[in-house]
Amino acid sequence: MYATRSDLLAHAPPGVEVPAEPEASRLLARASEAVEVLTMTAVYPVNADGMPTEVEHADAFRAATCAQAVHWLDTGDETAPASGRP
Repeated sequence: MYATRSDLLAHAPPGVEVPAEPEASRLLARASEAVEVLTMTAVYPVNADGMPTEVEHADAFRAATCAQAVHWLDTGDETAPASGRP
């Protein structure tokens, strides 16, 4: 998972309610999976667990995961990516 509930709380704009655990972790796990799909062909250094090792890459994955989760929270639709593409 690329982000924590604390990251999501920091990223969510006013008016978007971040769920409590364990729902927040479930949502972030799904958002992390969506980010992985969208970055499948990206090349960047990773550790043994497959997590980005460069700070700027980790920050980008965290921000993208939070943005995806916020989109789902805002729209109530976990079936569509934040880009709006099917």
